[in-house]
Amino acid sequence: MPPRPPAPFLRAEGLARPAWLAWLACASLACASLARAEEAAPAPVTVYSQALLYGSATSPEDSDFNPANALARIPRHQGDAELRVDVSARAGDCNGSARLRGRWQRAGHDASNAIFLNQGGVRCRAGGGAFELSAGREVLQWGSSFFLSPSNPFFIDTGRTNPIQELVGKDMLQALWFPERTVTVALIRNLRHSAREPDAANFSPVSALRLDWVGEDASGGAIVSRTDDGVRRLGLYGTLPYSKALLLYVEANVGRGSAGWFAEQDAATPTGWRIARTRLEDDRLMHTVLAGAGYTFESGWTLSAEWLNGNEGYGSGARAAVNQAAAAAAHAFPRPQAAQLLGAALSPRLPYLGANYLFLQLLRTEWQDKGDVAVRWTRSFGAGEGALLSGSFTWYLDNHTQLFLVASRNRGGGRSDFGRLIRSSVQTGLRFTF
Repeated sequence: MPPRPPAPFLRAEGLARPAWLAWLACASLACASLARAEEAAPAPVTVYSQALLYGSATSPEDSDFNPANALARIPRHQGDAELRVDVSARAGDCNGSARLRGRWQRAGHDASNAIFLNQGGVRCRAGGGAFELSAGREVLQWGSSFFLSPSNPFFIDTGRTNPIQELVGKDMLQALWFPERTVTVALIRNLRHSAREPDAANFSPVSALRLDWVGEDASGGAIVSRTDDGVRRLGLYGTLPYSKALLLYVEANVGRGSAGWFAEQDAATPTGWRIARTRLEDDRLMHTVLAGAGYTFESGWTLSAEWLNGNEGYGSGARAAVNQAAAAAAHAFPRPQAAQLLGAALSPRLPYLGANYLFLQLLRTEWQDKGDVAVRWTRSFGAGEGALLSGSFTWYLDNHTQLFLVASRNRGGGRSDFGRLIRSSVQTGLRFTF
């Protein structure tokens, strides 16, 4: 079945399901057995907490993909309250952590709440520190890019363009080996997608082998991955500080198969179209390359530029097909088949929609020792041409209180890469740490 459209509010999610409890308990017991008895001691526990209060104003785009905002139902005004509690503890060669989240939202007369574990698990060292086993809900990231991370088969979104938003953790098992101080080899199994992701119903588990090298200056790595439904990728990344002011970096992937949703004509359906994952076993070579550079001026401002090119998005023919399918479905909406088609078109499981993107960012941290400022501009080229202008501002009112503002404006219309859902948005509020 195609994925469901994005829900207007988060639904409550328990801290753990029975399956999660079972494999986490087993992993905990296994790791505990690796800890040396003579090193066992009462675990020091650390707790770090944040509370956020903020409001959002959003202008939804009236596009074929979300006609009259009746599918995604994006609220125009919304208030949020969050409590983030991070707990960690250590015992011998093992340590555990839990990033617990509570969230309350209100838009108009509708309210919702959720309590969930965003990240957390157990890690244990063995063999004098040469090996490590871990089980838990994690966000795995590497590299220096801001826009996307094409070498990462788990999280292509870097989460670095919004200082407030957190990436959603995924349930993983890892076995790591440290043959040298500079080298790490890891076997990774992504067991399950988070239920809070809009496309969780179509998730396919991922297995990967990753090699990382960290030198005194440069660093890099490679990762081979395969999903259970057959998508295969080889990812590569590298970072080189060319000078004290200039940082160069690159990420890439190459492989076979695509888990994306593509539109095809089908006279037997009410809309005349269907949308399906038709390229899972496609033999064509898929590739994505991101090249970036960051230059830090004497004033402390850093200018980053990234160029992405790839063929994992829609080609001209595939884009024309999905646009026509969306137009037909919008005309037939809210019939169930039309809603399913639009839901899949909004969450097509593609890392990006087009083929060429330019990302620019001007960043200043600890500006006047009081705040962080960032301005970002992203441009897509080709059939889905459009642009996204966004910015974020954080001001430290005191040692425990921050004022923040995040805003964005999309240009290009309802068929552009950035304008399918939202025309503009503003988010502002306070963050307290204690």
